[in-house]
Amino acid sequence: MEPDARPAERWKPAELGVHPATGGGPHGSMPAYIRRPHDEVLRSMLDPGVPGSRLIVVRGEVCAGKSRAAYVAVADRLTYHDPDPACGGVIDVPSRFTAGELTAAAARGDPVLAGPPAAGDVASRGTDALAWASAELDGAVRALDPVRSAADAGLAGYRIAGYLDQHGRRTRQGQLGPASLWDALTARPAGSGAGDLTRVAQAARDRGLYRHAAAGWTAAVSAGSADAAGRLVAHLRGVSPEDAALAARWAVGRVRLDDPWDLARLLDELRAAGAGDALRALLATRAATGARLEDPAGVARLLEELRTAGAGDAVRALLARDPAGQVSLGPDQQPGVGRLLATLRAAGASEAAGALAARAADAGMFDLATDRARYPFGREPDGAPAPPWHWAELLPDPGAAGAPPAR
Repeated sequence: MEPDARPAERWKPAELGVHPATGGGPHGSMPAYIRRPHDEVLRSMLDPGVPGSRLIVVRGEVCAGKSRAAYVAVADRLTYHDPDPACGGVIDVPSRFTAGELTAAAARGDPVLAGPPAAGDVASRGTDALAWASAELDGAVRALDPVRSAADAGLAGYRIAGYLDQHGRRTRQGQLGPASLWDALTARPAGSGAGDLTRVAQAARDRGLYRHAAAGWTAAVSAGSADAAGRLVAHLRGVSPEDAALAARWAVGRVRLDDPWDLARLLDELRAAGAGDALRALLATRAATGARLEDPAGVARLLEELRTAGAGDAVRALLARDPAGQVSLGPDQQPGVGRLLATLRAAGASEAAGALAARAADAGMFDLATDRARYPFGREPDGAPAPPWHWAELLPDPGAAGAPPAR
């Protein structure tokens, strides 16, 4: 798709994210703009006579007028002078007009600015809750904003409007909400994934809603989450111990086998819940053959748990997949690689440990080499131990090493 390179003056406000004002007129037209002190600062920073680029951050609460202020300032392209406009900075947009600004607004004769618009009867447009919440009020605001799918293949869902989210966080932060809300959130509503359900379950657990927490994690396990399975078993061990082993047996056949961290934790929880040797052996075998091997720390954790569980066959099955040759060696992975090296050595997999150490050394982790005694002077690019060398040999003029320092 070709980028849209229209000049600034040819963009409509709505195309740039400027929200139409409630009661602002047909087709989202804008009411008259009232200039405030932050507008003068913004224009000074946008002075085209100031050379060089600058970063300007316009911040404020939801619906304070940030996008409109930026749009108007760019569109006007007026020149104002500030002591140092080239430095950029942060501009705060107040969430409310001052009394003087309201008086000036009323003097403009704009009906939107002269007084608050009538709320209208949005509910009369239909009794369906979703239709009511997503209907526009006076052609501008709504409670839920439709969100299209990434491929523009239709409606993907709804996002709560920013102004309503802000209001709810302020006024309802300390409220639990009714039971019907938690029942709906933990019943695996359409479109919810395991991650969303796990977060809801943890939120319920943190608030003492233990039954709803168990329901949320159960729904997440049904969606395949091994992380939720471990959390569910751990939760039940403390709340309803007689149910922990039963839930463990139910969960094992439903979880995905991709994340080694989640599988290791689930193995640990199965052991703590007394879920039975046969069940742990089943999960160990599936984990060894199905877990991803990119994360060195995760693979090390899974190997450690398999060894603790006495799952020798599973350890051998995992090692047969050559984790030493598959783990990532990114710049932030050195601690995990070190942990995996130690785990491989403890498991008696010296050949795999040597192969991983060689890969790690080539990737910039030479300090993890297995036999440092072979490389007292480091190594050559072909991997061979370097012969003895002295720093003075590296000087362009070796005789300069004994010369006095320059004054």
